[in-house]
Amino acid sequence: MAFFGLSVISVFPAVASQVLHGDAQTLAVLMAAFGTGVLISVVFIIPFAQEMPRPGLVVGSAVAWMGVWLGLASFTSSLPLWLVCDVMLWLSAPVVMTMAIGLLQRMAPPDMRARLVSLWLMVGFGMLPFGNLWIGLSAQLWDVRSAILLNGIVLFLGAGVMLARRAGLRAWTFSPQLASAPAHD
Repeated sequence: MAFFGLSVISVFPAVASQVLHGDAQTLAVLMAAFGTGVLISVVFIIPFAQEMPRPGLVVGSAVAWMGVWLGLASFTSSLPLWLVCDVMLWLSAPVVMTMAIGLLQRMAPPDMRARLVSLWLMVGFGMLPFGNLWIGLSAQLWDVRSAILLNGIVLFLGAGVMLARRAGLRAWTFSPQLASAPAHD
């Protein structure tokens, strides 16, 4: 998600100027829609998602959701439609990040939690500069819309393949009682 999803933010200036034919104010509105989607996700969607019994299905679905909205956004040059896609797109990123970190903390042995979360953050966010390079190069080789569409397709298909090929991920359930049981010496 960091490589193909979060990296899209780096081409928002090109979206504002080349796709939406706007200026700095257009970019500001795009960034505000991004923040609105994240805020709605944090306040309303994440608490609901954390109560879902199948976290693997929730995370996979959230990645696919992001791919769908990236794909839809790539087909419009209307600012209002782009804003709708922008808000809907960013509803999923906080879900994936908080669910992954939360599950990692709940399932990891207590003496390994900090190390595993640090490793996850380093790998996850360490991919972001490479994702920025990827989308920037693909936007330069083709155009901004094609780069965004390609990222959306990869996210959607990647999530679909992951969920289709990993039946255990779809069926996986998490028991909070087992995770919160005290460790025995």
